[in-house]
Amino acid sequence: MNIEFNTPRDHVKQWVMTYLLNRMLDIHDRYPFISRAQVDLREKTGNEKSCDIELTIFQDSVFVHRSAGNFEEACLHAVSSIEERLKETNSQKKEGQSENSNGWEIPKNLTKIHSSN
Repeated sequence: MNIEFNTPRDHVKQWVMTYLLNRMLDIHDRYPFISRAQVDLREKTGNEKSCDIELTIFQDSVFVHRSAGNFEEACLHAVSSIEERLKETNSQKKEGQSENSNGWEIPKNLTKIHSSN
């Protein structure tokens, strides 16, 4: 999985970045088909801070946007929300198909084991 962070320079505490990285890796462990995670932290007008998280799973995209008075709170809410969205999306996909245990369909080209022998 590729993880991309976009943050305002010198405005986000190191522990927040470490927390986000660890949570993205934990989410990837539960949903191994996530190919990309993009996390955008922004300072909005006034004292408002925001955290956007977008995950790419095959051609699907799961996105959340949360704002708060500080980056810490915005990130906590965004991570909690993205996990809830993944659960909802996964449940909906499982209801519509049963190709694998994670709900997302495994592309046919990934189901074969290729050998060079």
